[in-house]
Amino acid sequence: MTETRLSPTLGDLARAFRDATARSADTMGRILVRARRVAKRGEWLPFLEAAGIRERAAQKLMRFVELTDEGRNPEGLSMRALLEAEATPKLSTGNPPDESGFSEDREALRERITALEAKRDALKEGLLLRERLPTCEARIEYGESVLAALRSTHRELVRDTAKLLRQKAALIERAACCQTKAGRSQRDLLS
Repeated sequence: MTETRLSPTLGDLARAFRDATARSADTMGRILVRARRVAKRGEWLPFLEAAGIRERAAQKLMRFVELTDEGRNPEGLSMRALLEAEATPKLSTGNPPDESGFSEDREALRERITALEAKRDALKEGLLLRERLPTCEARIEYGESVLAALRSTHRELVRDTAKLLRQKAALIERAACCQTKAGRSQRDLLS
């Protein structure tokens, strides 16, 4: 264990807790509840370490005290039995419960379920996108190489088109020149 300095009050409570371990869960829980109220930010976990108790066990002890103080332990059940009984859903014995408050609870649960399902779907979509990412990157690389080849081909086509247009212009000029000569030759023959 690491040596941590606790406030005098928390140090006393840690010693009292260690002494109370031989006593009842109720006494230990009450000491923990008091220590939790006294502990400042960042002192709770060092207190638990000094007291020699795990955080989850402390939570159970404090919950036991809370339930006992709320009058939810009239049978005087042990801590384990009470916490198990609280966690177990109650079965209906006799009259059906008044459902007036349940409709609001059901609606809130439906909304929560819908929100969670939407979040799940979004996470699944994100995972699918992440899985597809290498494929997409490969496709992008392929697309970029195709685009570069198309640009090169386009440049060649523009160059070839310009060359053909020059050749066409030269041919038209020759044809016009030939027509002019042919026209003179015909006139010379006729005259």
